[in-house]
Amino acid sequence: MKKQNKWFLIVGLLSLLAAAGGGLYAYRFYDALVTTATAVTVAGPVPPYTALTPDMLVERDVPRGILQEPIYKTVDELSGRVTTTALHPGQLIYHHQAIQPVVFRYTDDPALEVVSFPVDPERAVGGQVQIGHRVNVYRVHKAENANQIPYLPATGETVIVPVGDRGAQAELLAEGIPVVDVRAKQGEPANRTVAPSQIEQSARPEPSKPLQILTVAVDPETARSLVELAVESEYEIWVSLAPLIEPEEEVNDVQQ
Repeated sequence: MKKQNKWFLIVGLLSLLAAAGGGLYAYRFYDALVTTATAVTVAGPVPPYTALTPDMLVERDVPRGILQEPIYKTVDELSGRVTTTALHPGQLIYHHQAIQPVVFRYTDDPALEVVSFPVDPERAVGGQVQIGHRVNVYRVHKAENANQIPYLPATGETVIVPVGDRGAQAELLAEGIPVVDVRAKQGEPANRTVAPSQIEQSARPEPSKPLQILTVAVDPETARSLVELAVESEYEIWVSLAPLIEPEEEVNDVQQ
């Protein structure tokens, strides 16, 4: 009886293997017959720097072998990405031709404007501001002394007008804005240690460059104010790290 059961088990395993092999053969045979597949393209001409939406996309038949290329295959894959070059109807769209908004313009929010402005490290938390920080931006009038500022009336005569016992006063220009990039004077990445290249294995890591250019994502009105501040010679720019707000405090503010 045991010997008979053993043979039944062997026959069953062989039958299972034969069925699996037959199924694999049938799949390959069917796949060979189907010579086309679908990929996604645009319904009309699309210029660079455009956020793609589902109504702008259509699927088309392509040779199956082309799916090995780094192209977008479905509407869901491509929708929401931003074009980096002009797209034409019917063309295959490669991954580098449409990328995530945050990669292309530093933020996922299409309503925000991305702007940079110069800062002095000693006026920006010692130059330690990092990507991901939220900062407050102040403008401070450059007073001639602690209690006076220069003033030029309509007569053309320069006089000194006291501004009070407080001396120079700081005005909060932007509050809690996100930092999306930090750069050195020539546009090099700041506050990052650059590792030696693979070619120069014996070289030491290069020291990080000091922060001198701050890039933030803000509403257009704030962006305009920051640009004006950057070119106003009679003001200084000061940047601080914004206070942290606990999640519970945010919930309470919303409920109130």
